[in-house]
Amino acid sequence: MAEKTTHEKINQKKMLPKASSAQWQTTFDAIRDAVCLLDMNGKILRCNKAMESFLKKPSEEIIGGTCWELVHGTDKPIKGCPIVRMKKTFRRETLVLKVDDKWLNVTVDPVIDKTGNLTSAVHIISDITQRKQTEQSLREAEAELKHTIEVVPGIIAKANAHTGCFTHCNPALSSILGFSSEEFLARPFIEFVHPDDRQSTINEVEKQLKGSPVARFENRYICKKGSYKWLEWRATVADEKGVVYAAATDITERKQAEKELQERMNELETFYRATLGREERVVELKQEVNELLEQLGKNKKYGDYT
Repeated sequence: MAEKTTHEKINQKKMLPKASSAQWQTTFDAIRDAVCLLDMNGKILRCNKAMESFLKKPSEEIIGGTCWELVHGTDKPIKGCPIVRMKKTFRRETLVLKVDDKWLNVTVDPVIDKTGNLTSAVHIISDITQRKQTEQSLREAEAELKHTIEVVPGIIAKANAHTGCFTHCNPALSSILGFSSEEFLARPFIEFVHPDDRQSTINEVEKQLKGSPVARFENRYICKKGSYKWLEWRATVADEKGVVYAAATDITERKQAEKELQERMNELETFYRATLGREERVVELKQEVNELLEQLGKNKKYGDYT
């Protein structure tokens, strides 16, 4: 019984390296990026399934070859090769490059022994084509948005409610108020607001910091030439950093038209009241004439006082 137990222990010890190796290879093959181990000459010692799939070759045709031979079809490292750089720096080196229709991120990590000598390297190729396409789409969307913002006739700005300063504005601000972007961003925006409108503007900013968006708000901003223009604002709620996005429309002409209309209405009201008073006086005079005629024993002259 004791002898059998000893044989079992011996067999288990023999199996452990094999089991460990199999487990390592399973883990190695489960990595989605193409990974291989390199010797000091850049030759591939071992690779995972993803590398076989990437190169469309079995491991037997990959082992012993170099990255530049298998990927680039050259007999020497390409310009900027991270393997060459890693040998000089003894640290991780990377390279992003396009191969055919794919974008690749190549990473090479040194393997250094206890004495500080470089013994081998881990070479990883990650397919970042989708990320690159997403980045390109994002850049195109940002460029399109930028062009749109630049041609919008109204003011579009970004501000920090904590500091009270705008941090970005589109060209419309210069065309409306006359200040350059640099001049406008260099000072707190409240300094550009008409003194009579400053407190109401501060109240609106405080509402934003408390979580209320600006649905519609009007105030007057000074122009570089000294005159004032009426602006109608709409803005977002301030985020945790106090950042708000705002849009303003120049409503000076509308306000002037409203003012002129109100003045005209006031004139008409004054005229109406004056006319109404005069007509009442005419009626009174007609009545007085008729009364005098009656006293004189004569017929009334006016039959209708209205």
